[in-house]
Amino acid sequence: MRPAPLAGYSVAPFEHQMLKPFRSGRGLVTVRRGYFLRLECDGGVGYGEISPLPGFHVETLDEAMRSLQEALVHRGCPVAPSAAFGLSCAEAMASATLSDRFNLHTPPREPTVRVNALFDGDLDEAKAAQRAGRFTGFRTIKLKVGRGTVEQDTALVAYIRSITKPSQRIRLDANRSLRFDAGLALLDSIGPDQVEYVEEPLIDPSELPELGRRTGIPMAIDETLREPAILADILGADGVTVQVVKPSLVGRLEELESIITFGTINGCDTVFSNLFESAFTLSLLGRVAAVLGSEDRDHGLATADLFLGDCCPRPTVSGGRMLLEGPLPTPQLPWRPLDSLHFS
Repeated sequence: MRPAPLAGYSVAPFEHQMLKPFRSGRGLVTVRRGYFLRLECDGGVGYGEISPLPGFHVETLDEAMRSLQEALVHRGCPVAPSAAFGLSCAEAMASATLSDRFNLHTPPREPTVRVNALFDGDLDEAKAAQRAGRFTGFRTIKLKVGRGTVEQDTALVAYIRSITKPSQRIRLDANRSLRFDAGLALLDSIGPDQVEYVEEPLIDPSELPELGRRTGIPMAIDETLREPAILADILGADGVTVQVVKPSLVGRLEELESIITFGTINGCDTVFSNLFESAFTLSLLGRVAAVLGSEDRDHGLATADLFLGDCCPRPTVSGGRMLLEGPLPTPQLPWRPLDSLHFS
């Protein structure tokens, strides 16, 4: 695709504190820092977030911003995926053609998208979350497992089953924390009832098809999508039915389409997820997921309430759906010329 002519661009730094530290598979997430890009092209204005998350993105924030500067000077694509993602979002939002293609226009073609609840905690915290209404209306609840004992994880899943209907879904995510025998013991103890899939449970992902065969529970891949040597043998293997895509790790939105298409060809549905990006990016990804994500899958985009504050209004989530009405929000930040900033 030929780059659209630019009329101008500026950036603004941001910092969002988490309501409480979130235990990811690669450490605690307590704050999200990054920059927003404001881009004028094709007679429109677009915004994109550039916020690589340490432990997940290979590039640092400074490296991502240097990559963006070089790409804008030479009218190319940033090398850093997080920068390529932010620039692509801004270009798509500003361009009438791309905005329509990725469902970013007003009103969007699809007015809602299904999203899952995300829970990271123990049994007592789950009971408190239930009392607070954090699971209300959601068809799908995603649980982090594999950090405690088999008994603790089994009790947690049993509790979630007790407060949901048989038609509701449970997703398990072990963040590659388990060896095969431990994963088998955990899933045998939990059992398959209501479990939609298990996301990356094993240290060695090449064993995922066998784990799916032994347990009868579908497997999903996430980290494996960024490991080409392993992916070739895993994508489309029996029992591996879902690919979980985090767009800011991919790069441009066009590349995202390619990944989704390749997954479909190999028999995998696509679920969108995120790396605790801002309310703006969640709103944008909700629109993209509504048209590019797999039908009848809920997406991991209901995370805006995990922050103390944000740079724009949060998307409304009701009844397990993100509402996509109205225009994309505008980040309320102090903008400055990109070339006025220097990155180490």
